[in-house]
Amino acid sequence: MNRTDNIFSIVVILLVMQVGGLLAQDAQTVVDRYLEAIGGAASWRAVKTMTITGDYKSFSVIEPFTLYRARDNQYRFDHHLNRNKVVVACDGRKTWQINPLYDSEAPMWIPNGDSLVVLRDAPIEPVFLDAASKGHRISYLGEEEIDGQGAQVLKIALADSSEEVWYFDRETFLPFKMSGSTYDFGRKVPLETFFTDYRRVGEVMIPFVVEQEFETRYRVYTLASVRLDETLAESLFQKPAE
Repeated sequence: MNRTDNIFSIVVILLVMQVGGLLAQDAQTVVDRYLEAIGGAASWRAVKTMTITGDYKSFSVIEPFTLYRARDNQYRFDHHLNRNKVVVACDGRKTWQINPLYDSEAPMWIPNGDSLVVLRDAPIEPVFLDAASKGHRISYLGEEEIDGQGAQVLKIALADSSEEVWYFDRETFLPFKMSGSTYDFGRKVPLETFFTDYRRVGEVMIPFVVEQEFETRYRVYTLASVRLDETLAESLFQKPAE
């Protein structure tokens, strides 16, 4: 390699480093604006428990649901599927369920694929808060127009090796769409989630309508109430004896 080639290579490397630095800076800017829009990092870190009630539409049927979250990834979702009462939960480490659609009404541990879905949904805090310490990597994808709505776009590579693309409103920095994947009875399928009707609860902002589309399924969560920092018994999250 001659001297000219060396100089050209150095220039290219410097340009790549500069662009990479700018993209990292843009990603952090979007994350900072987003966290500010939903109430601030300190406010979310202060939330100890969350109890959510509302209606859940699945298989064209609307039923009530209650969702509990507590620190250390304790989680429980009580709802109905095809008129069957279903419990999906996490004790902080392992996930379990009571689901007659699996041909059993006994409590059982959740298989690996479906377990990832529960573990992703379990934390109280938003996925972008303290992302690096959780093993997630964030990158900036630029700006897009989604159905006429301007968006700042981030990709987050999660610690479980899955990836999500998030779309943040260009003005408010509240997310309105997420594209990723989920598991449906053990099969990995593409997922799109939409967030609307943001409301302030205490010091934080929460979407009161969440819609999900994957394959032929369409699910809607319409929140009625969100209560923060109620005392929740640990037994609520523990798998009962079979």
